[in-house]
Amino acid sequence: MKKRIIALIMVLTLLMAIPVMALEGEERAIPSPQKVKLNGEIVKIYPYNIKDENYFKIRDLAALLKDTSAKFNVFFSEDKGGVVMIPKEQYKVIYDDLKAVGDGPATAIFAKSKVFLGEEELNLTAYLVNDYTYFRLRDLSTLLGFKVEYDAASDTVLITSDASDLIPTVENKGEVTSRTLVAAPVIKTESNLPSKGFNIVETLKDFVVKDEKGVAFKWDYSKESNEFQLNFTSTDLGRYDVSAHVSQDNMRNETVTLTKGEILKESVMATSVDMNRPFTIHVIGIDKLHPDAPILDLIEFQIGK
Repeated sequence: MKKRIIALIMVLTLLMAIPVMALEGEERAIPSPQKVKLNGEIVKIYPYNIKDENYFKIRDLAALLKDTSAKFNVFFSEDKGGVVMIPKEQYKVIYDDLKAVGDGPATAIFAKSKVFLGEEELNLTAYLVNDYTYFRLRDLSTLLGFKVEYDAASDTVLITSDASDLIPTVENKGEVTSRTLVAAPVIKTESNLPSKGFNIVETLKDFVVKDEKGVAFKWDYSKESNEFQLNFTSTDLGRYDVSAHVSQDNMRNETVTLTKGEILKESVMATSVDMNRPFTIHVIGIDKLHPDAPILDLIEFQIGK
């Protein structure tokens, strides 16, 4: 009887060990419920939460940072037999970047992948989820020079590449999480409407935009597209659609046509404005990328005032 009991215990012990052995090196991966902001703006990226930490697909991160000072290239090297990251090198986005690879919890398998930063081989924690390799965000931030923080109040992961990449926002924007720009419109007065109208490009040379510390930024203006662009590190930031309208007492504001950076006299006369009374032409910029940002007042042409 004693031998039978010992044998039964041994069998039960083996049966209990089987699932443990099968699950060795595996974890539960849950699509991260947290929002992600890059330089103050919400971005769409699909990390997984594994063992209470966020793991990102490395190509997604390269695609996200490609226009910032923390950009890096990533590719698979046949010679090295692993993934290679090259800081400050441009990354070319591919078809499945920044797309969800699943719609629910998944199994994360511990991955023994070779990863290189330039020529240096790294020892990084990685997991294979739905056939894609995911790396711990904080490990990558240390290596690639971007900052990661967590805002518990809004349950948001905050990624910051560099101060020069912060999204420009106009003064008095509701929730300012990035660099604030302060600008006063250029005021130009004329007793009468000039025969040639107004040259927007020339007038904007007097327009100065400064950040909250008083640092002035340069700008470009495209005559063809009527687009005003502040010169930041990333060309995808600080773009404003420029438009103009005329206002006068007892008259609704009316749009004035811009022609290759100029307000022609004929376009003003085509409106309902009474040329015998004072009126104002307002030139404004509307943020193309951040629709909640307030209008940027660029120029006021005050006629007959």
